[in-house]
Amino acid sequence: MTPRLVVRLAAEADIAAAALWYEERATGLGTEFLRAVDVILAEIRRMPERFPVIHPQCRRALLRRFPYAVYFVPSADLISVVASCTRAAIRAGGRSASMNDRRQAHHWCHSLPVGSLTGKTPVR
Repeated sequence: MTPRLVVRLAAEADIAAAALWYEERATGLGTEFLRAVDVILAEIRRMPERFPVIHPQCRRALLRRFPYAVYFVPSADLISVVASCTRAAIRAGGRSASMNDRRQAHHWCHSLPVGSLTGKTPVR
């Protein structure tokens, strides 16, 4: 069974903001960015274990064309996308598995409400 994929509102907002940022740089680039996000989300859903663990609960997937990361927490029946890089991280070129990535993942994973990763509480 393929797990259900849920993108939390904060991650969705970051993705939308990044798409707008890219679109302001070149017409059509924001759309290309969103296509790249769709591709990585499909890959995450299909085979989440192929992405590196950067925190005991969190994994990180990097987009191929864009310096952008998606952080997610997988379980047997649910994959929760908890965060994505901000535009500031994009400008800084945050593609390496740095200590800052681990700190951010720790913050994102531990700031979630109890049960939100297992689907037992509503995801907002």
